[in-house]
Amino acid sequence: MFQVLTERIGRDLRQDVFEEIIKQQVSFFDERRTGDLISRLQADTAKIENALATQVGMLVKSSLYCTIVLVMFFLISWKMSLFTLGIMLPTMFFGPIYGKAVRRVRKDLSDRQADASNVAEEAFSNIRTVKAFATEDRECKEYSIRNDKVYECARLAAVYYAIFSFVMQFVMFGSLDALVYFASYLNTRGELTIGEFT
Repeated sequence: MFQVLTERIGRDLRQDVFEEIIKQQVSFFDERRTGDLISRLQADTAKIENALATQVGMLVKSSLYCTIVLVMFFLISWKMSLFTLGIMLPTMFFGPIYGKAVRRVRKDLSDRQADASNVAEEAFSNIRTVKAFATEDRECKEYSIRNDKVYECARLAAVYYAIFSFVMQFVMFGSLDALVYFASYLNTRGELTIGEFT
């Protein structure tokens, strides 16, 4: 059911993007290549559709899971619950910062991919001219330059992901250590049993 809904949203999104593009002035089409517009219509809308299909389902599942866990935590020990929430707050601030950086890099990556596709499209569509003037090497060099820019954007995205993964792993394992320490502290005071903590 959810998959059908996301596919319908994807279809509507592609239709809306197409209608917005087709309604633009002729100067808009003079400034942009056909391949770039088609790439935007297909690739960018597919990314949004995939995000809807996976991320929204995970958000619903995670929200339900977190609510149940929080209720259980507060029933067992409100001090432990507040301590846990205090440890997890930094991740709530780091996530949106990472999200903004990744969105910017992905937009740049999409632009660079469109540039590389435009070079290839132009060379392939004018192959007779390319062959007639023996400019294959120049076209290859131009494509290589654009392809290197795609690689640089993808590498930057990988670096951002690595930093985000490291911070999340550090917070996760660090918070587990802190929870065990705090649980042992509460246990020595008789406010939490080992069974309750487990």
